[in-house]
Amino acid sequence: MVVLYTHTDFDGIVSAVLISSVEDVSWIDFTEPTQIQNDEIEIKKGSIISDLPYHSNCGLWFDHHASSKHAKKFEGAYDPKAPSAARVIYEYYDNPYLRDKFAALVEATDKIDQANFSLDDIKNPSGYYLLSLSLDGPETASESMAYKRELISLLKSRPLEKILSEPRVVAYIEKKLAAMWKAEEVLHGYSRLEGSVAVVDLRNAPGWLASASSRWYPYLAFPNCRASLRIKPSKREGFVDVSVGENIFKRDLGKDAGAIMKRFGGGGHAAAAGCKLEAGKADAAIAEILAELNA
Repeated sequence: MVVLYTHTDFDGIVSAVLISSVEDVSWIDFTEPTQIQNDEIEIKKGSIISDLPYHSNCGLWFDHHASSKHAKKFEGAYDPKAPSAARVIYEYYDNPYLRDKFAALVEATDKIDQANFSLDDIKNPSGYYLLSLSLDGPETASESMAYKRELISLLKSRPLEKILSEPRVVAYIEKKLAAMWKAEEVLHGYSRLEGSVAVVDLRNAPGWLASASSRWYPYLAFPNCRASLRIKPSKREGFVDVSVGENIFKRDLGKDAGAIMKRFGGGGHAAAAGCKLEAGKADAAIAEILAELNA
């Protein structure tokens, strides 16, 4: 039994599409990087890991996050210069079937994972980006996991236009878009500009706001900011999730967000990264992160 552990985002979904198309995968599990870093889940021996940090129990590992770099030998591929983990996998297998069937999907995943969007892309989402928004639709964890597995199957078997017309996909997209528009009406009350960083602090916000809000909101609300810092309650009790992103419309952060967040037990890309902090110690760490971003 080969288990594939992959990230919960769209890149993780597409990575699973590619791997399960060429490997004998019997089960797909979804997790977050910190869950592997903190040994919060059991990684089965001989498993496959994609778009997540390395674990010694895996038989194959694929990733592109700069903060994942390590000196151990492994089977698979790692390229911090690749725009997505899906691209790393696509190039590693160099498989005619993958090239013929999934070239457009991988190209779109590169764009989504690097946030190479125009203002119009954000305000009028379409194509695979629109599909990626459906990942925020399910309300419960079990519903979310089931939908992710369903989406993997749909991406392997149906063209994009057919997937976007699936009733469940349509419902989740409509739900996400409605929530995003609703969130924009109240997010200003939880947002501020500190130096050149737009801070969105949702620790005392209504529970629905954290999942409903768009991560691009800070760049629309504070167009001159260089970066955003987003704080929200973690699913892990007693912790908060902190994420940092470069303003996708300016691209002048001048800092390595992944390296900064790695010092606090997290990681990610140079332009976007995150970490999990103990709630009681979060303010001090957040002040350090802000000082580093504004230095």
